[in-house]
Amino acid sequence: MKRFWGLFGLCLMLSWAVAQEAPLINYAAGIGECEHDEDPEGRGDNVVDGFSYGTVGDSVFVPVKDTNEYISGQGSQRIEFSRDNTGTATFYMTLSLRFPTEMYPQPGETVRISFWLKTANWQNARYRVFARDFNGGNSATLLSSTTPLPDWTRFEYTYTLPAVDPNGMQVRFQVEALSGVSQGTIWIDNIEIYGSKRWPGKVQRTPKLVTYYHPTTMPLANSDWIFYAMNFDLVGTFNSTVYLRPMKIYNPDLKTMAYYMAVGSVDSNTWPARDPFGYDYCNTNHPEWFALNVFGERIRFAGNIYLMDIGIPECAEWAASNMRTRALRANWAFNYFKLDGIVTFTQSFNLMRYPTRASRTAAAQKYLMKILQYTQDFGTEIILNPGSNSISRDRLHTLYLRQGLASGFLLEGVFTPLFSFPVDYAPYSSWISHMNSLAEYSDKVRIVFSGYTINPERQRRMKIYALASFLLISADNTYLYLDKHYYEGDPPYAQRAWRPDEDFNVPLGQPTGPFQVFFQSADYRGGLYYRPFENGFVLVNPTGNTRIPVPGRAESYWKDGATFTWTLNDTYWELYTQQTYPAGTRIKLYPKEARIFVRVGQALRNYPPAQKALKALEDSQVIPLPKK
Repeated sequence: MKRFWGLFGLCLMLSWAVAQEAPLINYAAGIGECEHDEDPEGRGDNVVDGFSYGTVGDSVFVPVKDTNEYISGQGSQRIEFSRDNTGTATFYMTLSLRFPTEMYPQPGETVRISFWLKTANWQNARYRVFARDFNGGNSATLLSSTTPLPDWTRFEYTYTLPAVDPNGMQVRFQVEALSGVSQGTIWIDNIEIYGSKRWPGKVQRTPKLVTYYHPTTMPLANSDWIFYAMNFDLVGTFNSTVYLRPMKIYNPDLKTMAYYMAVGSVDSNTWPARDPFGYDYCNTNHPEWFALNVFGERIRFAGNIYLMDIGIPECAEWAASNMRTRALRANWAFNYFKLDGIVTFTQSFNLMRYPTRASRTAAAQKYLMKILQYTQDFGTEIILNPGSNSISRDRLHTLYLRQGLASGFLLEGVFTPLFSFPVDYAPYSSWISHMNSLAEYSDKVRIVFSGYTINPERQRRMKIYALASFLLISADNTYLYLDKHYYEGDPPYAQRAWRPDEDFNVPLGQPTGPFQVFFQSADYRGGLYYRPFENGFVLVNPTGNTRIPVPGRAESYWKDGATFTWTLNDTYWELYTQQTYPAGTRIKLYPKEARIFVRVGQALRNYPPAQKALKALEDSQVIPLPKK
């Protein structure tokens, strides 16, 4: 009997372990559900997103996203055709997947491919499915049949990845209308592709991080959606949601944000998704929707972007309805719309119809209300982008926040410069202005966008200064975007999908109180800023308004800055120096310096950058470390 209960207990433990095992990664997750048709540029083309497609021979095929007939999710891809002709006409749609890192299937690995098909009125036609390498070579026929499928039918096959560059694969679905009378309808749904890798889980860290992501226009993204799903809490897109779908499957808490040029329209050959107006449409059908200056001329305020008159009700409704239509076609409820230009419209332009800030503010208020009306069933909220402008209460555009028309804001160049030169630290007056704004609107969603130099002598110091400054106000509703300076980075003059390194994983834990200011004096502006966390604390010295470059010296001299000394009350490891310091150590901070201290203990044991210093401390036996 004892043996029975022992075996029973072992079986329970094994079943619990299996239940707790991380899921295998489906590399077609979200995309393979065939339930979204947003591309190209938010207006759709009747072929579900993520697939390239085309025809060979007669164009008799009618693709449709079907929201009534599907096996899973909320839709499927339907293809209809009817033809009486010689030869064969072909429709194909191809799912292409890059496998850029070890978290994806590697050459020589066998992947498992499954999908569901159904047909109706099938006559003299064939469906075929191929697996190929990413470049379209090394093709293997998975399925080729003319047999009708009156019910949904699941197929499963395997494919061994060949060694090609770049690493990846394609799955191609092909429908052929054969010679003679040929007709039918076929549905495709629930495509899954599995290898041997399991979902590693979301990286847990103190600061919440945000990025934009697009695998083709942002080279650093490298089509590595797994990395971005693991490392970010909020991801924004300029155009398509298709790349966000697998991220959301494996990181369901991920928030998403669509970027819009809320008051501008782009004069270009295409109608970009971020333009809610459509230049050619407005120019042809509603030229009166373009905003005019006091001379009656259209206003071009950024390259080929023209200002629109959002105070015209029909113009505002058209833009808001396009935002809604995009979300519907994408079958995607964005958490946020980030609207660029609203603040600029409010405070910067001398318009014929709106000569005062008050009149421009009234027009913008009605426009924001219209957008919220069109997206209320999605729960989408509005994020304003005032650029580097202050959002202190005396600024008229902050009225949108106080009225609840906007749920948050994105500030650029907050603690360190992002678009401005020199690539140096912000003067204290700018630093504290942004800090006060962030503190005043602590109940709003706050996105902090800062940069740092690529100069190797100064890069990490500036990055940690910006990170520590952010940690002074970090909270559940506050996100950090900290990347290389816009004009210095690689590539320069471009938005990048940044990659946080180990510095951002410093194990501080959660904050245990608000920031405090020490050593304030009439001799200088500011003081030493401190904030406690579960496992340590942060110090920032932002003092200094007058910058004086010093030849031969990496860092500038801040003439009116102050130097502070902090005495440690315990043994700590420090992030910038990556050294341990015993209790009683006096830490000196010069202007524009920051330090992040983590108490020596259990929290540091699994943090790779601290291992060398902890080993040296253990070997010295001067200060024994707490036992595991």
